[in-house]
Amino acid sequence: MEQHIAELLKQNKELILALQRTHGSSQKVTVQFEKFDEENENFDCFFERFQTYLDVQNIPADRRAKVFISSLSAKLYQLLKNLLAPDLPSDQNLDKLKNALKQHLTPKPLIIPSSHKFLNRKQNEGESINSYIAELRALAINCDYDSNMLNIMLRDVFVSGLRDKAILDRLFEEDNIDLEKTLQIALAMEKACKGANDIMGQGIKAVYAGKKQMNKKSNFVSKQKKPLFCSRCTGTDHVKEKCRFISSKCNFCSKVGHIQRACFSAQKSKTKPVKQKQVSFNGKAENKNEIPVFELNSIDSGLHEQSPIMINLKIKTVRWN
Repeated sequence: MEQHIAELLKQNKELILALQRTHGSSQKVTVQFEKFDEENENFDCFFERFQTYLDVQNIPADRRAKVFISSLSAKLYQLLKNLLAPDLPSDQNLDKLKNALKQHLTPKPLIIPSSHKFLNRKQNEGESINSYIAELRALAINCDYDSNMLNIMLRDVFVSGLRDKAILDRLFEEDNIDLEKTLQIALAMEKACKGANDIMGQGIKAVYAGKKQMNKKSNFVSKQKKPLFCSRCTGTDHVKEKCRFISSKCNFCSKVGHIQRACFSAQKSKTKPVKQKQVSFNGKAENKNEIPVFELNSIDSGLHEQSPIMINLKIKTVRWN
């Protein structure tokens, strides 16, 4: 968020300078100032924008407190008035107005909880390198690190929280590099991986599209070559809706709409019930050398009579006919 606000401030300054060059340095340029929105920015960022606005507009010091009051929303002005009561905001200087709101809206966080939150911040799924390091910088503000320690801590926490193993492996090849070099390597790796994924994604889409088109053609051909069958007469050169026996009466079941060779009832009557025998074993073998005899299930459809198969059996040199 801070990087975004800084970029907006920079663009605002460039725009004002461009307008001043266009209309002449003697002509005053009026810039509309966006009021404080506590849902989208903190008070510190708002006051930084306000300071820039004062400098660009060349507002005298004795008027700055009143301009500050006019930049507040009705809700925020009511809060400021309550904080300064019984004094009026219009009777105070800019520093007192700023400090009153800042102490109420953004009290200084405790260092240990802030450090705990900073040290345990990990890169979220789908979060870019730039967004990740920006969030770390914002969390480190309240940790009270000096400038040298801040960069070291940012580097270490940044590396320990990275999700991409390929970037981690690349950084582990380096020895004691600073934060700037660490970010350069990570950003380059992220860009390379994204480019490779985009190329692979386009290839997969092309293959999928080709396969889908082939499946459509295959389904179309299979539909065209699907064999015909008529359930009214068992014919294979037409469908049942165009069968000439559509009004015929079946000789077997006397129903109208099919003939006997296509009659389901006639086909069903040709099949006799399957006879089944249960396996049984009565008694026990007289000794352990005897093998019990079982009767196995048999299936007899009764449709075809077959001659028995005869074999000669020989047990312990004794032939049985």
